[in-house]
Amino acid sequence: MNLKKKKSQSVTLAIPAAWGSLNPPELTTYSASEIVWNVFEPLVAYDLHGNLVPKVALSWKVSDDLRVYTFILDTKRKFSDGTHLTASIVKQAFEHSLKVVPESYNQTTVDLMYRLEGFEEFSKIKTLSGIVVQGEDTVIMKFKTPLRQTLQFLTGIRFGIYIIDHNGKYLGTGSYSIEKATDNEVILMVNPFAEEKSSFSQVRIIGLETYELNSALNQQKADIFWTVDPEFLDNLKETVGYITYSGSIAGHSVIAINGTEGKIFSNKKLRQALQYLIIKEYMPQLTRYFDSSRFILDPQYLSSLQIGRLSQDKVDTLINQGKEWVTDLIRASQSQPIHFPLKGTKDKVLVEMLKKKGVRIETSDAFLTTKELLNLVYKTHNYDLVSWRTGFGSSDPDGLYHTLGKYGAISTPPMGRYKVWQVLEEGRTLVDLEQMNQVYIQLSQAILEEVPTIHLGYCRPFVFYNTQKVKITNQSLNSLTFHLSMFEPIL
Repeated sequence: MNLKKKKSQSVTLAIPAAWGSLNPPELTTYSASEIVWNVFEPLVAYDLHGNLVPKVALSWKVSDDLRVYTFILDTKRKFSDGTHLTASIVKQAFEHSLKVVPESYNQTTVDLMYRLEGFEEFSKIKTLSGIVVQGEDTVIMKFKTPLRQTLQFLTGIRFGIYIIDHNGKYLGTGSYSIEKATDNEVILMVNPFAEEKSSFSQVRIIGLETYELNSALNQQKADIFWTVDPEFLDNLKETVGYITYSGSIAGHSVIAINGTEGKIFSNKKLRQALQYLIIKEYMPQLTRYFDSSRFILDPQYLSSLQIGRLSQDKVDTLINQGKEWVTDLIRASQSQPIHFPLKGTKDKVLVEMLKKKGVRIETSDAFLTTKELLNLVYKTHNYDLVSWRTGFGSSDPDGLYHTLGKYGAISTPPMGRYKVWQVLEEGRTLVDLEQMNQVYIQLSQAILEEVPTIHLGYCRPFVFYNTQKVKITNQSLNSLTFHLSMFEPIL
């Protein structure tokens, strides 16, 4: 390959808009994660084939009781200002992540860090005794209880290692550095000190709302398009010169329910009634809108390949319990109308179905922008229902902690349910497969009984790329994240 010619190549990437902060400890969106994966690196990561591999850590060792994790670092790695990676920097980054005011409700790293030894004292002494530095190249993480998913959680880019320069800019060791960042455009330039070399000399990233994606694709406004939006995928027209690649991690579509005290859905029976109406009346209508090869309708979070999944008979029994309370829901909504801000056209279908049943809904014709939705879910909580998409690791059921756990990085109090929290906490510490299966069966049941959200289904990410400009690096890709190293320019 001609390196000089390759270095002259630039690429434009289009992803969903309103990514928010691009600093690892402040990430709140899927889009932001896909950007910063190219800028920062965690201790360990999944490679393009789904294998757990070293990143800034050269190697690691786990104690037999799954409480102590020792990482040997690659101190040859440099940040984009030339600073060498050290064990002290790793500890400082993790501790700093717990001091940052979060863009979401919880700090993004707290769902792992709260299990470390000394976490309870951190707010006073500002250091974590559970993270030990030995020399320049060794970091040891000591947990209070076994935590089998430690390595998997550490692959998240919210655990990316960073330093902060004198201008307050976060710097990473990844292939690129952020040259410019606005609400709807990011420019990435090559990090000259990176160990893993970049495929492109410059990357321009643009943000698009769902309704803009189809026209942007047809007008070839970008070379690569990335999305987890099933509504966009369903309406996609064939576009000359573009082919698709499907990723392996799922984006889950849910109806989030605000169970805060004083809200209509603080009443569990009314949540169950709503769940019954949506799953029995609304979900069957979605088969007319979504291609089943792209969007899988499923009222359960845990897939058929995971432990803890309920039988269909058990699911039906739990959901049908809500039928008894439908009349109560209709009556309660007359005096306390349900506030349901709309995100897309499928929400309109749901609203019409509920209205036909006699449920009183307050909404508007205007759709929420992504930025408005994030503010609603994470900050104002001014909703009773809202459509929400969430992503989490889908191999071990503990991945659900990310979105439904008490300290989950993207969980919020309005969706918090005490019984769900309890079961998730118990499940995190288990290592015996049979015990895990029994506990996660309890979790699946608790979700359908307590109804923090109503799970509609899941969609795998899709990437559309211009075959005249870029090519995929390997056709057997099974990556859990999107990364620009998946592509290289056509010379």
